[in-house]
Amino acid sequence: MLRPLSRKLTLIFGTLTVMVLGIAMAVTCKMAVNQYRVSTDLLLSRTFTVIEDAITGKGSISDSWLARQEAAAISVIHIEDGGVPLAFSGARQEGIDREKLIAGAKEQAKSAGLGGLHGKKQRVSFDLPKDRAGRSYRCMAAAIPYKNITVALYVIQDNTTAEKHILLMGWQYLGLWCIGSLALLVICRFAVGRALKPTEEAMLRQREFVAAAGHELRSPL
Repeated sequence: MLRPLSRKLTLIFGTLTVMVLGIAMAVTCKMAVNQYRVSTDLLLSRTFTVIEDAITGKGSISDSWLARQEAAAISVIHIEDGGVPLAFSGARQEGIDREKLIAGAKEQAKSAGLGGLHGKKQRVSFDLPKDRAGRSYRCMAAAIPYKNITVALYVIQDNTTAEKHILLMGWQYLGLWCIGSLALLVICRFAVGRALKPTEEAMLRQREFVAAAGHELRSPL
């Protein structure tokens, strides 16, 4: 008699707890993703600042030094001195169309307003479209006034590994939610059963009492 009620209560409480767990997991996952993206942006910004300081005379700059910066930040670095590209071939991995990537970054930076204010320092950052290999990139670009020229600096960071990590993180949180939901449903089932047990025992005693009373009434005096 109490089984339909037990199933309904388990469904109600299970659904509510699973929803609350889902909301909590979604918020936690979003916070973790945002924190991870902030860390990748911080690496890009730090690399950019180091190169910018070297350009403005606060450090030494050379092809080998730029190559090390590219390798350390998993990025593509392009510098233009008064509109003339710096003779730096780069140290990126194979499979990257460097020239096409730089051309896309320059076009998008121009659309973002870079170079519109002469004599003033500007900085923009944006995401680049994925290439044919499915790689994703984020670029930081700046127009840096230096002496009588304006140096254009582009640092294009490969975010493919970061995006894969974020996707994996999402699947991990989804898996945890599924496992947690199953555990909560089992707990709800157990808790509802324990809560209804006194009622079930009372109803059993009531039926036994009615049966005994009916037997006594049917018995001859």
